[in-house]
Amino acid sequence: MSGGGGFTNLLACDPNLSNQIAAFAPVSGAYYISAAGQCQPDTIAIPCNPSRRDIPVLEFHGANDETIPYAGGKRRGECLPSIEHWAQEWSMRNGFESQNVTTTEYEDNVQVSSFGNGLVMQYRIQGMVHEVCFFIFIFYLDVIDRSNNLWTIRSFFVIRRES
Repeated sequence: MSGGGGFTNLLACDPNLSNQIAAFAPVSGAYYISAAGQCQPDTIAIPCNPSRRDIPVLEFHGANDETIPYAGGKRRGECLPSIEHWAQEWSMRNGFESQNVTTTEYEDNVQVSSFGNGLVMQYRIQGMVHEVCFFIFIFYLDVIDRSNNLWTIRSFFVIRRES
């Protein structure tokens, strides 16, 4: 969470490590970006240089997170991108469009944005604050796994290497 989610993103963006880890799943990540001047959370350039274009990313974030706001903004003298912008950037980095397919679950309390046939997925949880999001993440993994569709993890999270 927070710093750990941000660190997960740094690993995914690293040109060496992004090729060693099959998939990334930050929870309530703090994706700090140095920004001289104004912070524009929906358009800020997000530095990232992964070594491949097929990186699965699954992100969970609370809609009511006041620590690391979903809408982004200034924090600790740096800029946090909006989570929607962050997910769109991952989609484009993976060679897809910024548009997504959005569905809702659990009586419309969870908005799921799927990019690139599910290669990038972002879960926006209504009413969720920062401190509770991790426990919801564990719950989702359990529920999704029971449906045998945990992001098709058994076959999907394999780093594809050319021979």
